[in-house]
Amino acid sequence: MAKVSLFYRFKQLLSIVLFWVFAFILYDVIRFSGFESIDSLVEGDFKFSWWISFEYALSLGLITGLLYYCIEFILDHNWFKRKSYGIRFLIKILVYLLVLLVDIELAGNLFGQSNSNAHQAISTEIINEGLAVSFILYFLICSALYSFAKIVHEKFGPGVFWKMLIGKYTPPRIEKKIFMFLDMKSSTTIAETLGYEKFSRFVQQCFYDLNEVLPNFHGEIYQYVGDEAVIVWDFEKGNHEKEIMGLFFRFLEKLKSRSSYYEENFGYQPEFKAGVHGGELVVAEVGVAKKELAYHGDVINTTSRIQDLCNNLDEKLLISQDLLNKITHSASYTFNPRGDFMLKGKHHKVSVVGITLNREAI
Repeated sequence: MAKVSLFYRFKQLLSIVLFWVFAFILYDVIRFSGFESIDSLVEGDFKFSWWISFEYALSLGLITGLLYYCIEFILDHNWFKRKSYGIRFLIKILVYLLVLLVDIELAGNLFGQSNSNAHQAISTEIINEGLAVSFILYFLICSALYSFAKIVHEKFGPGVFWKMLIGKYTPPRIEKKIFMFLDMKSSTTIAETLGYEKFSRFVQQCFYDLNEVLPNFHGEIYQYVGDEAVIVWDFEKGNHEKEIMGLFFRFLEKLKSRSSYYEENFGYQPEFKAGVHGGELVVAEVGVAKKELAYHGDVINTTSRIQDLCNNLDEKLLISQDLLNKITHSASYTFNPRGDFMLKGKHHKVSVVGITLNREAI
């Protein structure tokens, strides 16, 4: 599995824990809303209060969130991510049922710590109302919502579904974006040699590897077109040198680390080239039956044409001089100006720069 940054792991942990803390507190509020006093629902000397109930909900949320994070951490491996959604969903359901059993046992222990006779303190009113059944159903619904949110996140990219939900791009908006067109070298020759079915598996594995390294570099997959992936970044956010150049060379490193796998299964070591450019363009929500975000503007065409120059200039990574002037530089890379080119569809020449990774930076 590719190395994932501690910051990414921390965000994942925080989001999972907050989700379950909120879920259990919400359950607590909904379950006991309308009762003037929770004490009226218990018998004997056992004392119960809204504050104690909140503490139980908070404790269950924290522990469940930590358990879920451990599950996500364990399942965040190649063998699991590359299974079908159906198999992944079934495995997760089985694991989540184990977490449910842990939660039920934990809830009993929390009551037991407050009162040694806690199991006798819960009145028949609560039992008759189906507290255990409602808790199980609520837990399963929350688990399903969490799994759905994760699938949506993977399907649309971070934040895209929410933007579509609130209609942010229903009226088209002008934004500044950076694009990378990432394309496989010699793909036609490889496809003719392997046959298109085996070649499709070859491309599939390459893009699995791309998605393994992508979380560290804050890019979003805009679309896949054959053996090409289009990646987009917000222009105004982030350290673009680290994100754009870092992603490309980390991806090449990932492919190289699995060279024996590719050679044994396909007889080829995949190589990729990329073109990068950025600027203002229009973002719009298009379609009805299959809605998606679409980007319209000269930036798209220019980035594609820059990527096309890679073969002629024998460069793996080309970036427009205009974009390079607007992002940070470091000694980790060597920048090689390659001149001005009249790209198809352009009225003015575009200066491009080749980028290589210095050996001492590896």
